[in-house]
Amino acid sequence: MPVVKSGLFSYPNCNMTEKNPTPDKGNDFHSISSEKARSLRDHLPPSEAVQTATDIFQTLSDPKRVKILHLLSKEELCVHDLTTLLGCSQSSISHHLKILRMQKLVKKRKEGRVIYYSLIDSHVLNLVEECLTHANH
Repeated sequence: MPVVKSGLFSYPNCNMTEKNPTPDKGNDFHSISSEKARSLRDHLPPSEAVQTATDIFQTLSDPKRVKILHLLSKEELCVHDLTTLLGCSQSSISHHLKILRMQKLVKKRKEGRVIYYSLIDSHVLNLVEECLTHANH
């Protein structure tokens, strides 16, 4: 029997690529009706949206990126400001900002020779605040 592995967990008898996965034949009990199961399955978000959300959570798995997003939620900052506030090298901060930009979490604005970074929208702020609030409970 195949086992689908996702991160730290293994899900036996779960074919993530099937549109309508069939339950393990050895399992004779069901906690929900077939109708309810079909309704729940029909309301799953599209695979592309799930993949994007997964990519965002992977991006947020680095503590420095969470700190950068938190600081940018307070005000627009340049690389130099972030290096000073976080005690990191300029190349490290630039690398993290590039990843955050690729995930469309931050945007940049150039003023003369200085590039300022800020959150791309309030959804990012909500995501960071919710995660930090949850972590503090």
